[in-house]
Amino acid sequence: MTRLRTDIVQVHPFRVVGGRLECLVLHRSAAEPDYPDAWQVITGAIEPQETASEAALREVIEETGIVPVSLVPFEVPSSYYLPDRDQIVLSPTFACRIDGEGAIVLCDEHDRGEWLDPSAALGRLTFQAHRDGTRALIEWWGRQNHVQTAGHD
Repeated sequence: MTRLRTDIVQVHPFRVVGGRLECLVLHRSAAEPDYPDAWQVITGAIEPQETASEAALREVIEETGIVPVSLVPFEVPSSYYLPDRDQIVLSPTFACRIDGEGAIVLCDEHDRGEWLDPSAALGRLTFQAHRDGTRALIEWWGRQNHVQTAGHD
């Protein structure tokens, strides 16, 4: 029987450089047993004692070495199916703002990270759920800054 899973967060780190939005995407190491060589945003498990927001902040720090300056929860969770585990995942989704040009210190799970403009990030991300979350970030950013966001497909 297919199981519903709700213990994973999805986090979309972003920064603003010269008034323009940039998205952080991470490349999973080829040595990773799950989804090697995939380009992704930050994901991770919610620990039993944590809220989703606490897990999102912890995961950003663990996977990048950077403490975000703000965390924005998105209204709609990410949803996707893991066929190898026969699980449907409903994942709280967040954006987090990173200030400055601080160096990313990656955990062993990833071998590189890149700051990309939103269109390039959409083209690089492996998973549909991550592209959907990036589109939500683009739309949120546009509303906050009164920016036209059409054309970021």
